[in-house]
Amino acid sequence: MDATYNTNAYSIPLVVFSGLDNNHYKNVLFAIGLVNDETKSTYSWLFNNFKNINGMPTMVIADQDQSIRSALQENDGWKDIPHRLCAWHIGRNLRRYF
Repeated sequence: MDATYNTNAYSIPLVVFSGLDNNHYKNVLFAIGLVNDETKSTYSWLFNNFKNINGMPTMVIADQDQSIRSALQENDGWKDIPHRLCAWHIGRNLRRYF
């Protein structure tokens, strides 16, 4: 999952939940959400709605956003799911700082 900025007419974050299809290893769009902010309460709301609609994922891959990490730790069922860092964000940070 990742949030994009300034890509819509309202300049608000768009959170994208995507993953891999088990049968064909293709990218699949599971859900999207237009949100006013990227706070822990907003991500908690998104995670709960995602769980109600799609069920629980097997893994969450995201950037190092503290509000995402906090929301995962506080929601029932989500704290047991592995949370991994996105390789693209890691590579970008390595180039930026080293």
